[in-house]
Amino acid sequence: MKFTDEEIKKAIKGSSGIRRRILRALNDGKPEEEKLSRQGLAQRIADNPDLLQLEIEEREELDDKGEDAFEEAVEKKEKWAINAWLKYRGRERGYVERQELTGKGGKDLPTAKQQVVYVPVGDYAKMIQEEANKKADEDYPVSE
Repeated sequence: MKFTDEEIKKAIKGSSGIRRRILRALNDGKPEEEKLSRQGLAQRIADNPDLLQLEIEEREELDDKGEDAFEEAVEKKEKWAINAWLKYRGRERGYVERQELTGKGGKDLPTAKQQVVYVPVGDYAKMIQEEANKKADEDYPVSE
């Protein structure tokens, strides 16, 4: 069964532009051979500017709802929302997230060295554990 443009428009409305929802609205209760595939839906939307525009408008509506909820969280002084707002929208005011590219005390970061070592399989786990212990001792020395 081929779906009409009107049937697809009806399925898009209220879907938030989420294709899984559109397909569910179109295909529920239909026998397998009459169902529209995800690829078929994508092709129909791509080929029809009216369907594409309607899908975009549905997505925009969901984006608006998301922005409204986000703004409410900022107004409620939710820390996660304030941090995200300043990170993405506060750049003009100098709020930026950055990464430090120096080591401890401002020293250069160590450069990575690659070395190939052939180890008998039975000794591999022991060697890995010894290396891990050595690294832990260096990074977290025990004070006496």
